[in-house]
Amino acid sequence: MKPGQVMRVSFIAAAAVGVSLATSPAVAERYAIRDVSVIDGTGRPAVPHRTVLIDGARIAAIGNAKLPVGRAKIIDGRGKFLTPGLIDTHIHLREAGPDGIKHSMDLPTARATLAGFLAYGFTTVADLGNLPGAVQKARDIDPAQSPRLLIAGRLFTAPGGRNKDIGIGVGALDTRTLAKHRREDKPDLIKIVEDEGGFGGQSSVPALSPALMRGIVKDAHRHGLVVVAHIAREADARKAIDAGVDGLAHPEWAERESDAFVRLMVARRIPFATTLAIADRARLPRPETLSGFAAWRAAIYPVEAENVARIVRAGGVAALGTDMVSGAASYHEMELLTAAGLPPLKVISIATANAAAFLGRSRDFGTITPGKRADILLLDRDPAADIGAFKSIHMIIRDGNVVDRQRLQALSDGP
Repeated sequence: MKPGQVMRVSFIAAAAVGVSLATSPAVAERYAIRDVSVIDGTGRPAVPHRTVLIDGARIAAIGNAKLPVGRAKIIDGRGKFLTPGLIDTHIHLREAGPDGIKHSMDLPTARATLAGFLAYGFTTVADLGNLPGAVQKARDIDPAQSPRLLIAGRLFTAPGGRNKDIGIGVGALDTRTLAKHRREDKPDLIKIVEDEGGFGGQSSVPALSPALMRGIVKDAHRHGLVVVAHIAREADARKAIDAGVDGLAHPEWAERESDAFVRLMVARRIPFATTLAIADRARLPRPETLSGFAAWRAAIYPVEAENVARIVRAGGVAALGTDMVSGAASYHEMELLTAAGLPPLKVISIATANAAAFLGRSRDFGTITPGKRADILLLDRDPAADIGAFKSIHMIIRDGNVVDRQRLQALSDGP
C-alpha cells in the first residue's frame, strides 16, 4: 500500500461462524468463541487454542477447550485471531464552513461517520473538542451501530488563544465556569490548550498560564475527570505535565524532542496521542505544491514520526489518535506507526490497552480480560505478523453485540 492510501473494508457477512445475524440491532447475549488465537492487547504474543466466553456486555471467562460455556452460542474461531476493539483517542465530529469557522456535525452526519468507525473495527472513539449539540446526543446511538463515544465538549483555552472557536476562553480560575461546562457539555474528560504557536509561519497567540492549568486540573480531578492537553513543543508539554495533566493530545510535533524529554515521558508514564495521520495528510498528494503552514507541516512530518517512535522504543506510552474524523484515517494511523519502525504487536497495544489508559478507562476496556467490556475483533489473519490483517475483519463485537456489518454499510458513508 502506498503512503497515504487507506484500505477499503470488505463487508462480507459474518457467515459460517455459528451465529445468525438479524437485520434488527443485535442484542448482547451469551457467546463462546472457540479455538481462537488471542492477542490480548497487553503486548504479549498470541495465545492459541483459547475459548473466550462473553456474557451480556462483558467478557466472562477465558480458558482452554474445556472451559464450561453452558448454553452459549458457539462462534468457531479456528484459524482466526481475536483482539480487543480498536480505539481512536483523538477525533473531532465537526466540520468547517466556507468561512473556515468550525462547527459540530449534525446528528445524521455524525451517526454515519460513527458507523464508519465501527466498520473499521474502532469500538471506542473520543471527540477531543467540539461545540455542544450532536456529540452529546450521539453518545446514545445503539452500540450495534456506533463505537462508544467519549467527549471533551468545549476545550479550555486562553482568551484569543488556539482553538478559540471551539473553546471557552478563561483568563482566571472560576469554578462557576467549570461547573457550567460540566453541566452543559456533559464531558467524559477535559481538554486544555497549551500552545502559543509562532512556528511554521503562524502568528503567536496567548496560552493558559501554568497556575490556571493547575487549577483546571485539580477541579477536574475532584470530579473524576482526566485532563489532556493540546501541545506542540517541548516547552508546552513540560508546562502541562508540571500542571498535573493526565495525557498529551499530541506528540511533540513542532520540533525535535530532547533526550531529557524522552526520559521524562518514560519515567512519568504520561500517555500521548500519536496523531500522525493529520500531519501525513499535508504530504499528499503533491507536497511540492504546498506553501505556508501546510508546507512546513509536511516537511516536519519525519521529525514528528521519529519523536513518537523514540518514546515508544524507550518504554513510553503512546495511544492511537488521529485528530481526524474517519475510520479510514484511524486505520491509516496504524500503518503510519508501523512505517515509523514500530512492530505490529506494539501498534496493537497502542491502539487498545494504551488508548484505554489515555482515556482513563483501563478498568473497563482495552484488553481481553474477564470482567471488561466485550469489545472484540475476530480477524482472518495474524495482525502481529502484519498490521494489514485488520483489513480482514471477520466479525466485530461491541459491548457484547455481534455487529451486522451489512447494516453498518447502509448506515455509514464508507468504507
